[in-house]
Amino acid sequence: MVGIDAFQQRLERLGLGHLEILAPLAYWDITFWDHCIWADDGPMEALEKDIHDVLFPTVEFEWDRYCRARGLDPSATSDTRWRNAKCDVQSMWTHVFNKRDVFVTSDLNFHAATKRPALVGLGAGQIELPDDAVSLL
Repeated sequence: MVGIDAFQQRLERLGLGHLEILAPLAYWDITFWDHCIWADDGPMEALEKDIHDVLFPTVEFEWDRYCRARGLDPSATSDTRWRNAKCDVQSMWTHVFNKRDVFVTSDLNFHAATKRPALVGLGAGQIELPDDAVSLL
């Protein structure tokens, strides 16, 4: 299993080592166990669910429900679609939870006219494409 140290080294190689790495919610086989936080059953989890519902309204929030809906074995390795959705939600959750100003992504799902205003309403601030974010510096 790769830890946060290897990720930090990768950021260094990319010239991004000076950036703060925000901790997402802890998820087995998704987050770095040496760099994540445990969710409470209240506001932290509610924010995650709200973000998930905006970004992925047709993807079940919980792994077990996702598997049941698709006839998958929940003890098997996670499905790429569910895992990608969880990672995208964690990225936005971490941004909102830490009260950051500008979320930069080339993933057009975050920029969709039906989704962007809802994410801003949840506290996302600005959501910018990389080329547009450069002009903010």
